[in-house]
Amino acid sequence: MTEEDDIAHDNRLGRRRAALRWLFVAGLIAVSVQGLALLRWAEPQVLPVRAVIIDGEVHRHSLSVLQETVAAQLTGGIVLVDLAAIKEAVEALPWVAAVSLRRVWPERLELRVIEHRPMARWGADGLVTATGEVFRPDPDTIPDGLPLLVGDDREAGRVVARYFEWRERLAPLNLEIAALALDARGAWRMGLHNGMELALGSRAIDERVARFIQAYPSLRLAGLPVAVDLRYANGLAVRWVEGGARVRSAAAGTGEGISRGRS
Repeated sequence: MTEEDDIAHDNRLGRRRAALRWLFVAGLIAVSVQGLALLRWAEPQVLPVRAVIIDGEVHRHSLSVLQETVAAQLTGGIVLVDLAAIKEAVEALPWVAAVSLRRVWPERLELRVIEHRPMARWGADGLVTATGEVFRPDPDTIPDGLPLLVGDDREAGRVVARYFEWRERLAPLNLEIAALALDARGAWRMGLHNGMELALGSRAIDERVARFIQAYPSLRLAGLPVAVDLRYANGLAVRWVEGGARVRSAAAGTGEGISRGRS
C-alpha cells in the first residue's frame, strides 16, 4: 500500500468517526426532547386526572372517602400517575379487601373495589370474614346482628371453621351459635342464642359436642338449662334457671339416670 493509499484510508476513518459522533449527539438531543415531553406530561395541568370512577359494591366506605384517598396520591398528570401507590393507599382502608385500577385516556382513572364481607364480629373491636381474615374498621361501621368469635388472630381460620361446622350440627335442634371462643390454653366455650353456655374444654371436642346434641332434648324437657359443662369423661353438669340446680349424667349424655340436686 502506497503512502497516498494510507492517507485516503485515514481520511475515510476520520469521516466515519465524525458521522458517528453526530449521530450520537443527535440521539442525545432526541432523548432529551422526549424526556422534556414526559416531564411536561407529568405536570398536573397537562393531561390532568379529571375524574376518578369507582366500580364495585361500596357500602362501608363512601365514594368521597375513596376519592379523597386517591386524590392525595395524584401528584402529576395521567401519564406518570403512580398506580401502585394509589392501590396501596386504597387497600390500606379497613373495609377494602382488594382493588384494581387502570388509566382511561385521556383524563380518567377507574378503580374496581372489593370490600370485605364479615361473617362475625371478632373480639372487642374487629370483624372476621368466612375465610378467616381479620380486620378492624371504625367501630361505627361494625354491623349489628353478627355472632361473636373470640381468639388469637392467628387462630381466626380455625375458629371460623369450627363455627360453621358446629352451626350445621346444632341446626336440627333449632339452636344457633351466638358466641364461640378459643382461649390461650386451647379451651373452647360456646354461647347459644337462647342464653345457654357450653364449656367444651380442650380435648375430645367433637365427642363432647355430640354428647350435648344427644342429651339436649332430655335436658330441655327437664327445664331451661343456662350452662352445660361437658368437660367430663362420661357425663355433663348442668346449671338451671331456677335456683342454680345442677345435674350430672352418668350415661355420657344419653339423658338416662339424670338427677337434679342443689349446689
